[in-house]
Amino acid sequence: MKARAGERLEFNAAYGLDNAFVREVRPYLTVGPGYYQNLARNSTITSNVIYSPSAYILFSLDYRRINSSLAVGAPSIANVYGVAAGYRF
Repeated sequence: MKARAGERLEFNAAYGLDNAFVREVRPYLTVGPGYYQNLARNSTITSNVIYSPSAYILFSLDYRRINSSLAVGAPSIANVYGVAAGYRF
């Protein structure tokens, strides 16, 4: 989803989901340090605000929440924040 508040300010949001059925993952479960082999579901929510004070310069604030669930066990959640600056050619 994208929304503009004037020519210099822009808001963006997105949601993504990767969801395998547990009955499809369970036969391949492993014991040990292989965390990624046991993933059953990943979901991500992301948003950002982009401000462009001129035609060539822009600044961005970003937020991302990643939720990863294993086939067996508790889910893991990560919150990611970012700040960026850019120059358009």
